[in-house]
Amino acid sequence: MRPTKRSALGIARADADGKPLWALVGEGALATMKSDRITTSELEALPFDQRDAEARVDHVMEALEAYGADLARTPGGAGWLYVQHVPARRLVAQVVRMLAALSAWEPFAKAPGPLRLAPYEGLVGLRSSSSREYRAYTVTWSGIAYLLGAAAPHNPLRSARLRNLPAAPAAASVPRPAPSELPVSEVVALSWSSRHAATLLPVLEELAVLSRDVGDTRAGCLNG
Repeated sequence: MRPTKRSALGIARADADGKPLWALVGEGALATMKSDRITTSELEALPFDQRDAEARVDHVMEALEAYGADLARTPGGAGWLYVQHVPARRLVAQVVRMLAALSAWEPFAKAPGPLRLAPYEGLVGLRSSSSREYRAYTVTWSGIAYLLGAAAPHNPLRSARLRNLPAAPAAASVPRPAPSELPVSEVVALSWSSRHAATLLPVLEELAVLSRDVGDTRAGCLNG
């Protein structure tokens, strides 16, 4: 797994009452600790079973499809997971890979236990490659600790960068043209990447339905 740029953190063992306990700490403090420890960058670079991780991603996506695909829909009736399948799968894949990396670290594998969050770190953030037009979300290590059951009374859901993003401009209300006024073109879409192709499918299907409606309307006019 390619490490993603986040705050400089590490994981160190900090047992409590004789039970395994792990904590996210700054790299400065990490260097002074004598217990088992590793930086998150080093952790994310550990090898793990890629096939097993991919199978687990498939399992999670199937569960999302079965239990959460209908939680929200677009105005056109498409489920949120159908429209956002690619970014959702990327986020799930990151979570699975981070958990796999944690399990691949021998000290944690031998003594698994709760992971304490880094104070005030957001649980979800943005990848450095994100742009205003395309936001790629990422999970922080505090987010992973939260998924493992850690309480987060002082950790916001969104990172500071995500919270401070300007609001998306509201789309101007434009009257929908009559079917006869719709432009006709042999080219309806262009995908510049294989991962973008999946996000275009709902749009293409809507266009196909619209095209059939236009054709039916024109045929009716000619017959009339």
